[in-house]
Amino acid sequence: AKSEGRRIRCAGMKHSWSHMFSDDGEILVYLLPLTLTDTISFTRNGLDKLEDKIREWNSDLSSIEFVSELEAGHAAVRVGAATTNLEMLNWSNQQGWTLPLDIIAVMITYGGSNAMICHGAGLHSKTLSDLVLKLEFIDANGDYRTEDNPDKLKA
Repeated sequence: AKSEGRRIRCAGMKHSWSHMFSDDGEILVYLLPLTLTDTISFTRNGLDKLEDKIREWNSDLSSIEFVSELEAGHAAVRVGAATTNLEMLNWSNQQGWTLPLDIIAVMITYGGSNAMICHGAGLHSKTLSDLVLKLEFIDANGDYRTEDNPDKLKA
């Protein structure tokens, strides 16, 4: 993409603000398979079958991994960009951990909900992005990078 002067944009459930979404001539990477996003319907599949369809796709970007227990009963968890709220809800119920805030739409991906820096916000709460302790990403040069500086994460 870089050598051709093109931008790469990602989409989960295919909804986004227009300036964040892909445009003509750009490369669009879907975090969830089109066969899933184009046919999802709670009336057709039910919640259990939706998570089964995501598992069948077997994306490396859809994962939840317990990292460590922190102070005051908190934990660090590594969450893939394509992980949906439905997957987090079920993982939380099974593992006994939960987020202090979240959104109610179960099919949105965590990569997408964090990209907007607004989801989960309330009058007395922060956003989901404020909970992020570390980002792992591939930069414009194709290099794997991490960022865990709290001041840079707030930016």
